[in-house]
Amino acid sequence: MIFNDAAFAWLIAAIGIMLSSLLICVSRGGVLSAFLAICIVGALRFRIAEAGRSVLLAVLIGVPLATMLIWVGFNLQESRLSMLTESDRYSTDGRWHLWEAALVSVPQFLWFGSGGETYQFWETIHHAGDVSWNQSDMYSLRADNEFLDVLSEYGLVGLVGLSLMAAAVCVQSFRSSRQSGLAAGGAIGLLAVLMHSMVDFGLRVPATGVMALVVTMLLCSQTPRTPGNRSSKHSLTRKKQPRSSGVPAYAQLAASGSTPKSISYVQWTLLAVVVVTIAFSSIRIRRRYFEAENARRSAQEHIENLAYDEALSTMEHAVTVIPEDALMRMEAVRVAEYVRDHFQSQRQKNAATKMIVDHSQVLMQQCPLDWKAYTWRAQHDSTLDPASQLAFIRKARSLHPGQPDLAYLAGKLELAQGSIETALPHWQESLSVSRKHLPQICQMMQGRLSTEQWTNELLPEDPVVTFATATELPSPLRESILERTLTLLANPDRLSRKPSPGQWDALRGETLAELKQYDRGIAMMRRGINEQPDNIDWRLKLATWCLREQRLEEAVREIRIALTLEPDNRKASELQKIVSQEKARLQSPQTATPE
Repeated sequence: MIFNDAAFAWLIAAIGIMLSSLLICVSRGGVLSAFLAICIVGALRFRIAEAGRSVLLAVLIGVPLATMLIWVGFNLQESRLSMLTESDRYSTDGRWHLWEAALVSVPQFLWFGSGGETYQFWETIHHAGDVSWNQSDMYSLRADNEFLDVLSEYGLVGLVGLSLMAAAVCVQSFRSSRQSGLAAGGAIGLLAVLMHSMVDFGLRVPATGVMALVVTMLLCSQTPRTPGNRSSKHSLTRKKQPRSSGVPAYAQLAASGSTPKSISYVQWTLLAVVVVTIAFSSIRIRRRYFEAENARRSAQEHIENLAYDEALSTMEHAVTVIPEDALMRMEAVRVAEYVRDHFQSQRQKNAATKMIVDHSQVLMQQCPLDWKAYTWRAQHDSTLDPASQLAFIRKARSLHPGQPDLAYLAGKLELAQGSIETALPHWQESLSVSRKHLPQICQMMQGRLSTEQWTNELLPEDPVVTFATATELPSPLRESILERTLTLLANPDRLSRKPSPGQWDALRGETLAELKQYDRGIAMMRRGINEQPDNIDWRLKLATWCLREQRLEEAVREIRIALTLEPDNRKASELQKIVSQEKARLQSPQTATPE
C-alpha cells in the first residue's frame, strides 16, 4: 500500500495541515495566489500517463485538508474568502486608492524615485474623495503592491531591477518544477509569493523575505535532469585518486606551477573581509539606534516625573546620536511641544519653542514631503510675518489635503488676512473630514454669511455635517440648514459618505423631529431601527419623541427593549422614570373644582 512508507504518509498530512492553515487565515490574496501557483505548476508537470497518480495525490491531500477544516469548524461562506465571488468588492476596494497614490510621484521622480519609506507621504498627498477613507490620524506605509511600491520609492531603475529578479525566479521555477516533487513545491511557494506581492507587501515582512530567499537558493541548487545525468549509484561513486606519499600537497601544487587554490584563497579572504566589515558596521549602527531608543524612553519617563528640562536634553541627545533619522527628530519636536503646552515656566517654554523651530528647519530639508515640519515652523517661529506663516501652511496643506486641523488653521490665517472667501474652501474641506472644529467655525461665521454661502460655500454636501451645523445655529438659519439636510438625503446616491444600515432613515427622522414634525420623524426612525435593531441611541430618541407626543405605550416599549439590550443604561432608566411619572399623572383622578 501507498501508506507503507511512513515518510510519505507524514508528508501528505503536513501538506494537508499547511493548506488548511492557509484557508483558515482567510487571506484572500494568499489563497488565490496559492491556488494559481498550484494550477501553473500542476499544468507544467501534468502527463497523461501519470493522470491517475495525480488524481490520487489530490485525493490524499484533500482528505486531511477537509478533516482539519471540519475539526476547527471553518465555514467558507461566512469567512472573508466569500468576498472573492462578490464582484462589487473589487470596484470599491481600498487598494485602488493606494495604487493611485503610488503613481502620483512617478512623473516627478521618474528614474530613481522619491526615496525609501516615502510612500506614506504620497498616500497623504493623494486625497481620497470617500469621507470614510480620510482619517487624519491614520496613513498607509505600503501600497499593497510590491512593484508599485518600488516604482514610487526607487523609480524605473528599481522597478526594472525588481522585474528582472522576478523574471529570473519565474524562469527557474518553470525549469525546475518538472525535476522532482521538492522542486515543484519550491516553485509553487515562490510563484505564490510573487503573485501575492502584486496585491500585498509580503516580501517586506522579514520572515516572508528570508523564507523566499532560502527557497530560491534551494531551487537554484537543484541539479538539472539530463539523459546523461541520472541518479544512480555509478554517478555518485568517485574513483579514489592516488596520493603521493611523503610529499605535502602544497609542495606538489608549487611544483606544478598552478595557482587556482591560491586564487581561491584570495577570493575567500576578500569575502571574509567584506562580511566582517558589514557585520561591524551593522553592529555599530544598531548600537547607535539602540542608544537613541533608550534616550527616547528615558525622556518619556522624565515627562511622567515632571522633569521637563531633563526630557528636553535627553531627546536632544537622541537626535545627536542618530541625526539622519527624521522620525526621531519628529519625536523630539513632539516632546518639546508637550513641554511648551503644559503650563511650564517661561524659560522652559522658550527653550522648547527654540527646539521646535530648529528641528523644523532641519526637517524641511531632511524630509521635504512631510507636512508637519512646515506646520510647526508656521505655528512656533515668531520671526515669521503673517504672509510667511500662511505660505508655510499652504505648503503643508498641499502635502496633506485631508488633515482637518491643518485646514482649519489655514482658514483662520486666511480670515486674519481679511479674506472670508479664501477661508471658506479650507473650512469646507476640514468639515468634510471631521466635525471637530464645527463649533468654532459656526461661532466665527454667525452673522457674516448669507444662507446661500452657508449651504453652497462653507458646508460640504454631507447631511451628517449639515445636521450637526443646524444644531449650532439659531433660527431662521437653523431651519434652512435642516431643509438642506433633507434635500441631500433625498439623493443618497450622490453622497460620498457610505452610511451604516438605516443611518439615512434615522437621520431623516432626527431632522424632521428638529423641524417639529414628530409623527413623520417617528415613522422614519422606526425604519432606521428596523435596519439596525440593536442601536440603543436611536431607540431612546424614538422614546423621547413618543413621550412628547403622548404615545406612552410606544415609549415604554422602546425603553424596555433598550434596557434589555443594555440593563445598566442610565439614560434609559431616567427616561423610564419620566414616562412612569407621566402615566401616573394622566391616570390620577381630576381634582374637583370647588363651587
